[in-house]
Amino acid sequence: MVPSFIQEETTGKNISASSYWVPNIDNGFQNERCPSETLPIRRTKKQDLVNARYLLQKKINPNRTNNYGSTSSPKDYHFVSVEELSQGKAYYGAAALISAHKLELNLKQFSTAQAYPAIFEDNYSRLMGYWTVDCGKQPGCFNVLCYGFVQVHEQVFLGSVLGQTSTYGKHAFDLPARVYRDSTTGNWWLMFNVIIGYWPAEIFTHLADNASVVRYGGIAGAEPQTETPPMGNGYLPQLQDYTKTSFIRKMKYIDDKGQLANINPDRVQSKHDANLDCYNILFVGNLGGDWEMAMTYGGPGGMCS
Repeated sequence: MVPSFIQEETTGKNISASSYWVPNIDNGFQNERCPSETLPIRRTKKQDLVNARYLLQKKINPNRTNNYGSTSSPKDYHFVSVEELSQGKAYYGAAALISAHKLELNLKQFSTAQAYPAIFEDNYSRLMGYWTVDCGKQPGCFNVLCYGFVQVHEQVFLGSVLGQTSTYGKHAFDLPARVYRDSTTGNWWLMFNVIIGYWPAEIFTHLADNASVVRYGGIAGAEPQTETPPMGNGYLPQLQDYTKTSFIRKMKYIDDKGQLANINPDRVQSKHDANLDCYNILFVGNLGGDWEMAMTYGGPGGMCS
């Protein structure tokens, strides 16, 4: 239940030179631990399934954006993103450090990569996963509410509450996220510094061999004709003070040799589909040091169409 290989940087202690890179997860088991060779699995309640089914029927999901940024139904979300435009290029994974923030949303709003209250009926920022077999044309599955994701870590799981988030103007907290394909098994592994689990090769069509695009950014949405919520930390992006903006840094992809590689800043295109007073994105390029390839993004939301 481990990948056949792990990139050297993943297992090292210097993924980030920052003092705050280790994930702080509130898993609800501070006073008890699962017995040896067992895993924590959140009990699925009937209401969880009802909520998830409603969201999927409404097609309020974070993946319904094709390569051109169009949608298949009336607007119920907005996005900002950057991606490397390389025709025919194959990607075998992606990695980045993503800042984490606490937002206040209602049950009919979502904002990734931070919060989706309707799934757990609270406003905690959590690790969340969503997968679909056909690029979002048909509903998929959140976390482990249906088959698909295989949990392997004994403590950190999809749905875990982030025990620490950034404080505006004081400190920035980020998480080292990584998804990559195991060349031996074809499974796609999820890591947040620790190996959390994998999506089996058997569930994929488009991702059976590789990915054709890697996209970094944020999505925020609600029901049509209503205000969309904040994205990122709720403030428009800026480049002067990184404790006051939402950011993604050390943006890399994984090549056919399983090695981490920098995206080409000269081939990066930024995309957004909302009023810039609502959400924006700033691709910085290579800052060097602890930041390397970086971007800032986010905004307050509102009536953004």
